[in-house]
Amino acid sequence: LIHYHLCENDRGIPGTGLVNWDDIFKALAEIDYKGNAALESFVDATDNMNTWVWRQLAPDGDTLLREGVAFIRKMQKKYGMA
Repeated sequence: LIHYHLCENDRGIPGTGLVNWDDIFKALAEIDYKGNAALESFVDATDNMNTWVWRQLAPDGDTLLREGVAFIRKMQKKYGMA
């Protein structure tokens, strides 16, 4: 495993959906994963009508990033990866 994308089931903030993050981070710790990780989520920051089919998953991109990274760091610490 070289690179991992972290994405919640609804593409919202990690830790707020249905993904079993404990199992994922446990598995990453078991293989001593040291690669990169990317936060893959979606926030509509435009007034583009084409994106109106998405419900708002975070108030804004800054909140999504701040809370998502905090959750990931918490999980890394919990599983001895930090």
